[in-house]
Parts: sequence; C-alpha cells; structure tokens
Amino acid sequence: MTLQRFVDRRIGPQRSTECALTVLQTADLIHELEKKYLEASHQCDLIVKDEEKRREAVRAIIQRHDAESLKQQVSQKDTRINELVEQAENLISQLTLAQDKSQRQDKLIQAHAREIRDLKVAYLTQASCLGLC
Repeated sequence: MTLQRFVDRRIGPQRSTECALTVLQTADLIHELEKKYLEASHQCDLIVKDEEKRREAVRAIIQRHDAESLKQQVSQKDTRINELVEQAENLISQLTLAQDKSQRQDKLIQAHAREIRDLKVAYLTQASCLGLC
C-alpha cells in the first residue's frame, strides 16, 4: 500500500488532496531522517572500528613495552649472575690456596713432629748411654 492510499483511507480523498503537500513533505522528511540515521549508524560503525584499531595499537605498544621491560630485567639478572659466578670463582680460588697452604703446614708440622721424636729418641739414647756408660 502506498502512502497516498493510506492517507486516502484515513482522512478521505478530498481532504487527502489538501494534505498531499504535507504528506509528501512528511515522506521526504522521513526519507531524509532515514538517510541521516543510516549515515549516523555508518559513522558509529566507523568510529567503533577506529577505536578497535586504536586499542590494538595500544595493546601492541604495551606488549612491546612489556617485552622490553622483561628483556631489561633478564639483562640485569644475567649481569648479576655473571658477577656471582666471578665471585664464586674467586672464592674457590682462595679456598684452593688456603687448602694448599693448610696441606703444606700439615706436612711441615708432621716433619717437625718426626724431627722432635727423632731428637727425643736420640736424647734418650744418649742419656741412657751416659747413665750406663
């Protein structure tokens, strides 16, 4: 059913002619409003798509920043690990030197103990010889 027939049925054909201009203007207005609505709806869709692109860009930036931050943390941890490894190697070297020194001192003490024992034996032998002789 056309708009004209609808108007004729509602208000009558005679009155319809009088209102025809108003009905045509109304139809044009409705058509214009529908066009504006569709344009606004299209603009909203474009805005939503642009916003989604912006969000994706922000997410990418955040991920890059997080990755750079993690790389920096890993680099700092690597540096700290290398420092600790170097410190451990120095301590191992010091410990090895201390053990070597301790072993030398043990050998020296054992040599002194043998020498003292030998001197004691020699002394006791000499003292017993002096007492018997």
